Amino acid sequence: KSVDEVGQDVTVISETLNNKLFGGQNSVGKTVMYDGKTYTITGVIETFQPSPKFHDLNNGNFNQSEEVYVPFSVAITHELGTWGNNNGWKNEEINSFAERLPSELLWLQYWVELPSVEQQQQYQTFLDAHVQEQKKLGRFTRVDAAAHMSNVQQWLDQKQVVADDYSVLVGLSFMFLAVCLVNTIGLLLAKFLRRAAEVGVRRALGASQIEVFKQHLIEISLIGFFGGLTGLLFTFGGLAGLRFINPNYSVVANLDMTMVVTVFVIAILSSVMAGLYPAYRICKTNPAVHLKTQ
Repeated sequence: KSVDEVGQDVTVISETLNNKLFGGQNSVGKTVMYDGKTYTITGVIETFQPSPKFHDLNNGNFNQSEEVYVPFSVAITHELGTWGNNNGWKNEEINSFAERLPSELLWLQYWVELPSVEQQQQYQTFLDAHVQEQKKLGRFTRVDAAAHMSNVQQWLDQKQVVADDYSVLVGLSFMFLAVCLVNTIGLLLAKFLRRAAEVGVRRALGASQIEVFKQHLIEISLIGFFGGLTGLLFTFGGLAGLRFINPNYSVVANLDMTMVVTVFVIAILSSVMAGLYPAYRICKTNPAVHLKTQ
């Protein structure tokens, strides 16, 4: 808090930058130079790469996170430049950093953590009081002027980070999966029924319906596993192509371990669902019919 008020030249750097400059060693107390000024490192933040980058959508929904953090008071003292959204609701001639501070130009985003409902209500009360105070000073002249808070998900919805087109594509992909499952049922049914004579002999030799059913379910699960593996290889190839075409997609054009596991879970479950009826049909094979045929 004292640093925020006094404005000392201190900084917190990212883990990536710390690895690059100091080889991953403890850099607290060491100095770095930004724009000709020396800053003392007071901390290193672990890798922080939310996707989407909700805290700064103006400079790119999926851009890399920042590697350098300085106190806000330092930004004012050194008159640091700004990037991103610089808009205002009225025409103002701004020729210096000092003129920017009291202007109506919007160039800051403010985030606050409010874990409890009580804290949210208290902060909303604070904002409402601020709006009323500013109205008395001649600002916020609209009748409906009010303070509104949004959580992260609401903010992403308001900024339309994920367009409706993507939701449609996800729906179409599941419809395509359903069509594939229907075709798979037919293929598995034909495959299993061709082995009806073999299953009939096994049943006559003592194999139970449950054993036959389990055998075919295991076969179906293996088909799903290798199908998921094949799909995963195609996916890695496609994502690599996206990263090559546009390096900005490097944050989102990749798969983490959770997604890899999800691929195999969906592939195996889909195969099992498609194979339940064919496996049921083959385990109901009447041994007598096929024994007479033999």
